[in-house]
Amino acid sequence: MTADDLDLLSSRIDGEAPWLPGGPVPFGHVLAAAAVTGRSPAAVADRLRRLGFDVRATGADGEEAACPPSVERVDLVDLVLLGRHIDGRPPWLGGGGRLPAAHLRHAACVLGCDVNEVRDRYARLGFVVPAHLREMSPDERAVVTVAFYRTDTTGLGDAPISVATVLGVAEFGNRRPDEVADVFAELDLPVDGDLLDQVQRRLDSPSSGPSTASGLNARDALLLSAWLDGCGPWLGNGPVGLAHVIGAAGYLRWSPGRVVERLAMLGCEVPALTEAARTAFIDGVDCAIVDILRDGPDGPLVDRPFSRAEILVASWTYRWTPRWIVDRLAELGFAVPDRDTFDR
Repeated sequence: MTADDLDLLSSRIDGEAPWLPGGPVPFGHVLAAAAVTGRSPAAVADRLRRLGFDVRATGADGEEAACPPSVERVDLVDLVLLGRHIDGRPPWLGGGGRLPAAHLRHAACVLGCDVNEVRDRYARLGFVVPAHLREMSPDERAVVTVAFYRTDTTGLGDAPISVATVLGVAEFGNRRPDEVADVFAELDLPVDGDLLDQVQRRLDSPSSGPSTASGLNARDALLLSAWLDGCGPWLGNGPVGLAHVIGAAGYLRWSPGRVVERLAMLGCEVPALTEAARTAFIDGVDCAIVDILRDGPDGPLVDRPFSRAEILVASWTYRWTPRWIVDRLAELGFAVPDRDTFDR
């Protein structure tokens, strides 16, 4: 081991924690390390193998791909493209699989360059990309930028763009959701047309609320935002998590029942609430405890059980007994440890 090896073992390639997890080293980590350290990808891969790591790339078809590819140099623009969020930071891209067109269009908007320049860079780095993509108009670039802000677009594949994404773009640009859907269609990005039609009819109803062109308002944007800040990434096609509902209720000073009703009106699949949660007032302590479920300091709220350690830390931080916190979270519908295992 040398001091230089610490950079290679660091997930952020900065010689500090977090360190590489077990299993194969991500394909993008090898290339990103080459960009940061000035070595060739082959030299980085060879050194990691000597340190006992499994360095390979497995494609979507399960077949092993060459790692590293026959590229001698990785520059700082490549480094930006290697982050799954197109930000030059981990998590890094895997290797061998096909990158969807949505990801290439997203990257072109982030870098402000031609779509096929991005395509050619990914191809040179060893990624499988579409044979050709047409250039985007300024209006299409604006839609893609708002739609995929802070989003990992590598996993979109052929799945439809979520209705929440369409509505988020519509609210941002004060335009009708069906007009936004037409832009996605021109870019060969599918949308669930039937569901969007249902939502559009509700928004066009005189009783829906705001009279803006989109039929939406800033509160809707917050509800539809996975980070609860009115910006992307937007909620996906799956069910909305309980933590998101409770967090949104706290931010808006709404009851969770009102949050669920509005999200359902906007076409989202919502969780079933306990009777107590439906009409509960979510105060600042509730919000702070639920914020423990964020995926990272500023990331989205995720649905998972609270751990014993999290209950104890919340008890120490907010000066409520562990049993009180467990009872409150259970009342709101969260999975929690057995209350009887905590001191009174």
